[in-house]
Amino acid sequence: STFLLLLISKPTTILYFETYSVWPAYWYLRLFPKTNLYIHFHEYYSASEKISSSSYFKFLLKLEEKLLYKAKWISHTNKDRLNLFEHDYPQLNKGQFFTLPNYPPHEWLSTAQTIRNNHTTLSNSIKVIYIGAIGISTTYIVEFSNWIHQQKGAYNFSIYTDNIEQEARDYLLKLNSPYIYLNSSLPYYQLPNVLAQFD
Repeated sequence: STFLLLLISKPTTILYFETYSVWPAYWYLRLFPKTNLYIHFHEYYSASEKISSSSYFKFLLKLEEKLLYKAKWISHTNKDRLNLFEHDYPQLNKGQFFTLPNYPPHEWLSTAQTIRNNHTTLSNSIKVIYIGAIGISTTYIVEFSNWIHQQKGAYNFSIYTDNIEQEARDYLLKLNSPYIYLNSSLPYYQLPNVLAQFD
């Protein structure tokens, strides 16, 4: 387990990602309170999301709140999320907060450039891609898909997801647009190969 690895390696600094990783860090800092703590979040959870979360997640949030005061560094991937987080925890020191963007690995750039240089466009349509979760109320999938369909081939829209609400899937299947393609999600390291083929 992670906690045992921490006990064996005895780090003087810990960086954990997301609330779900707090458990081993919490117990390690209980044993070694002088350990430097850095926390990074990819996601921001609003008060309403926290209230409706599982009991386990609520328990982790309580542990995490105790650690926030000890952290030397608390970062989010963008300033908007960081501002929301700061608003939720006004009692924390502003000097703890940082923005750490979620940039892809550098080698993706050379991979994408090679693909683009060798890619021949057979169509005049603009190719649009969406990768990620899709919900009717959390995205503009209905409005955007309708717009794509109305353009009659000026745009092609490819969706890559394994996290789609049934209502959104049903909507796309009913729309049955020849310009919209619903695909399974992509493995992370295949992203540069696929993204480079889109406008």
